[in-house]
Amino acid sequence: MQAQFICLAHSKKYSNRCVAGVRLDTGEWIRPISKEKHGELTQAQLKLSDGGEPQNFDVISACLGQHCPVKNQPENWRVQNSPWKLVSRPAPLERAAVLKKTLFRESVLFGNTTDRVAYCVFEKAPAKESLVLAKPSHPRWTVKRTLTWKKQLRVTFGLGPVNYDLAVTDIPYDDMLKDLELGEYSSEQLGIRNENAIYFTISLGEPLDNGFCFKLVAAVLQLPNGWPSLDE
Repeated sequence: MQAQFICLAHSKKYSNRCVAGVRLDTGEWIRPISKEKHGELTQAQLKLSDGGEPQNFDVISACLGQHCPVKNQPENWRVQNSPWKLVSRPAPLERAAVLKKTLFRESVLFGNTTDRVAYCVFEKAPAKESLVLAKPSHPRWTVKRTLTWKKQLRVTFGLGPVNYDLAVTDIPYDDMLKDLELGEYSSEQLGIRNENAIYFTISLGEPLDNGFCFKLVAAVLQLPNGWPSLDE
């Protein structure tokens, strides 16, 4: 099945790359996956017909195979091996209406207000969603060390009355880590022009050995030039 979607995440989950977006025909989220153990996409699968890789707000045409929902990620679709085609970069202005309808307007992410969900919760009732497009308030950025001593960029932000503290897996920011010292950073220091105009794609990750699925900021989105605010 050929489908066009707006790419809203091109992120690095641990050492694996993943893509997610919103279909133009249905307005539904999709997370293309491969046949690999964790569904990670290969470089060949990620490559567009023009030789490049997906970027946020690209309109991409891809051949999707079987819908493969799992208990914590209902949006997963097996991707075919045919090359993805870049239709538009960035998405044209009229496509903003699709994302306005998609915007998450609640405050509780994936059933609770912490940074993780126990996988056993989904054994009882599968997740209704594992991807949302959200408008954060007052984002604050920190570079820390994980328990395995790796550098990690985290962001604290508000959704309505609820505050969150989540890891950022967006590839440009992940690549930036090697040059950042531990500590706090402003949005401007991270190259964000206007923090009041950014959006997050928030994803629920796979279950880890500790039995939890972590919530991740898979993309820090700055709207294309000329686009109106999505939350008005």
